[in-house]
Amino acid sequence: MILSLLPPGSEPSFTNIVGDKIRHFTAYAILSLIACHAVGTWRSRATLCALTLMVSILVEFLQPLTGRDFEVLDIVANMSGILAGMGIMFLLLRRRAAKAPG
Repeated sequence: MILSLLPPGSEPSFTNIVGDKIRHFTAYAILSLIACHAVGTWRSRATLCALTLMVSILVEFLQPLTGRDFEVLDIVANMSGILAGMGIMFLLLRRRAAKAPG
């Protein structure tokens, strides 16, 4: 999120738009994994991930104040990362439950 608010040109350089969207996707996938791990119910996980998405949208709206551009594709990449993180957590918990005795 900090990188998202830096003035243009001051962030680490990446070569193309695909790289930028991969960074958004990866950052929000990791963030949602952490959020999902922090709480114990799926309702709480969904709430935290929804809040994370709302913050990412807010960050996009704030970017023009720092000289950066608002990009809908950044929001799409963020949302995709959040959903991927939730999906990974679901698979990890399902795998853990399958290995649990009983």
